[in-house]
Amino acid sequence: MNQQDELARDIRAVDGGHSLGAAELAERLAERGYSRPRVVETITALRALPMGAVVRTPNGLVFQRFHSYWGLTGDPNEFPTQDITLPATVLHLPEETP
Repeated sequence: MNQQDELARDIRAVDGGHSLGAAELAERLAERGYSRPRVVETITALRALPMGAVVRTPNGLVFQRFHSYWGLTGDPNEFPTQDITLPATVLHLPEETP
């Protein structure tokens, strides 16, 4: 089951009769853990992410932040923040749990 199927299942579970307004439906879906992905659009915002943050660039590369540099999955090199192609989707923040 993909994420879209899971979302459809949860919509049916919380509003199978189509009786909820948009605000209440959104609230119930948020309670089930759904949210829009966070997108970083500026170098300043990228630098503000904490150590351990993981982002995916528009070309599909996945980077993790370490101290003052970023590591590319499967690549031993260090990348400065300005080398990350934006906008980037935040996949993980260290204070979040899966």
